[in-house]
Amino acid sequence: MTVSGPTAPILRYALLSLGVAAFIVVGVINTVAGSPTMLISFTGYSVVGALILARQPRNGVGWLLFGLGLIATASGLLEIFARQTGSVHVEAIHTGMAWLGWGTMPLIGLFFPTGRVQTRFGQWVLRAAIAVVGVATIAALIGDELESGRTNPLAITAYAEPIDLFNSVLIYPLFFIIVICILVDVAVRWARAGSVERLQYRWLVFGLAVVIVDIISVGILSAILPDDSPWFAVFGVLGVVVNFIPVAIYIAVSRHGLYDIGRVVSRTISYGLILMIVVGIYVGVVIGVGSLVPADNPIPVAAATLIVASVFLPLLRWLQRGLDRRFDRAHYNAEAVVETFGSRLRSEVDPDTMAPELLATVDRTFQPTTIGLWTR
Repeated sequence: MTVSGPTAPILRYALLSLGVAAFIVVGVINTVAGSPTMLISFTGYSVVGALILARQPRNGVGWLLFGLGLIATASGLLEIFARQTGSVHVEAIHTGMAWLGWGTMPLIGLFFPTGRVQTRFGQWVLRAAIAVVGVATIAALIGDELESGRTNPLAITAYAEPIDLFNSVLIYPLFFIIVICILVDVAVRWARAGSVERLQYRWLVFGLAVVIVDIISVGILSAILPDDSPWFAVFGVLGVVVNFIPVAIYIAVSRHGLYDIGRVVSRTISYGLILMIVVGIYVGVVIGVGSLVPADNPIPVAAATLIVASVFLPLLRWLQRGLDRRFDRAHYNAEAVVETFGSRLRSEVDPDTMAPELLATVDRTFQPTTIGLWTR
């Protein structure tokens, strides 16, 4: 039965809101219980999926994002129930759902940005992905051993060896091939796209790049830092960066802020560089000065703080200007035109002389369709 008429949007908004609310409630419960991964890493998927579906009910990207939120909600409920009751059957179902969530995520690339698969190659990849993820989910569900080390009550002992072989040897290469095929499909569509579609793909690639850099950085630091390092408390906050993918997707699909990609790239790179430089200066000064004074002396920390505070803003301005010239050229050129006009205005006060220059400055910076100047 299909709901139509004026009540359909209201019903749709209500159902989407209930889905997001259920996700947040389960995420908060898991966070209080000491497992904040769901709430930190997947909130953006559920919320953005609901926002897209509220405007475009048939958009495949919105359904995939919202579906990932529903899978996370169900998985969170199962985790809570298994933790409270100790049920090994619920733990087995929770283990099997992991592949369903992670295997669905790359499919967003096939549906992006129109909400449907656009190429015949993409349709074949979609069928293969559904088959691989489906088989992997079933294999995880009936595997021999659970993550906790307990025996899986749903395991089929007669086929234990081939199932373990598939889980340990075949599934990851097959899934890797699927991901590569999805990337190829995205690259081909990007090459054939028009100017607006290219900006949409650029937002998606930028979101993926930020998340990949974040994951790699956290992985490297986790490997080299000692187990009792206080930096591990910060790594949990960095999980929020994973939500940059759905945020970038929403900007691309809704086309709200679509043309700001240059400015966002410039700001992201500049703040990332300034963070690394400031941390390097701080650590270097603390270690360098600390080696010359007693261990309990506050001078190294004070000196590092003063140096960082003195170089932060000048360094940020210098980096920002250089990066804007490379990645946000329109903004850089507009600032240069305004600065030139400002310096000219300080030495010339004749309105009849400055009026044409004012019109030229506005035209070059804002590029309006029509322009006029009214004077008394």
